[in-house]
Amino acid sequence: MTSQPIPEKGATLSIAQILGLEGIMRVQNPELKRTTGTGPRWYIRPWVDRIDTTGNVRRVKERIYLGRCDEMNKRAAITKRNEVMSTINRSQYVVQAQYGFGAFLDHYTKQYLLKPEVLAASTQGKYLSHIKNHIRPAFGTLMMAEVNTQRVDGFLAEKTKAGLSWATRMDLRNLLCGIFTQARKWGIFRDPNPAMDATVGRRREARPQQKLTIEQTRSLLAALPDDVRIICETALYCTLRISEVLGLQWKHINFQTGMI
Repeated sequence: MTSQPIPEKGATLSIAQILGLEGIMRVQNPELKRTTGTGPRWYIRPWVDRIDTTGNVRRVKERIYLGRCDEMNKRAAITKRNEVMSTINRSQYVVQAQYGFGAFLDHYTKQYLLKPEVLAASTQGKYLSHIKNHIRPAFGTLMMAEVNTQRVDGFLAEKTKAGLSWATRMDLRNLLCGIFTQARKWGIFRDPNPAMDATVGRRREARPQQKLTIEQTRSLLAALPDDVRIICETALYCTLRISEVLGLQWKHINFQTGMI
């Protein structure tokens, strides 16, 4: 395994630089030391990745205490050191554990969700609403590594109790799944997608389904404003979803054949 060279103290790297180093693992084995004076303690001084206020990753040397010398012999201290270093040597995990989910939502919204070529305007508006009203309040204060499948299951269960429809809960689950999929693509998240296997619950319609009679349909269409009537008739006669109707452009209409 190739080891990554340790930069000089205070060196700053972007998150993408650190997390994008596929197949490279930074392996450290710092010397076990003990403090002097009364009540000596075992400690190590490894390089640790820390995210600063600008969102970049800064590698600094930190003193990490392992335990008191009168309570832990050298062999136990070495075992403790190895446990600590097994996490620190996984720089991807260390960075991931410090990256706030709320901060990533801001980045995701700006760099992906608001791009006009990515999503239709109707889908974009729906997702922005879901993030504001549901996802950010539930997960915004957590770190990326803290959002696991158990938390997502609990979140969806609460939405079931609150009376949200199965379709809305499925939208929330799919949006969370898409957020973490994008985080993995950008190299910010390395663990399995926590929303992939989340439980949405049994499908139950929030409102009873009722098919209108022909006379009821005529009465409804006659009562609508002209512009709304055109939208509803287009959806009804062409079997289009509302998002598809609102997305229609002149180029989609063939006047010679009379078809959309």
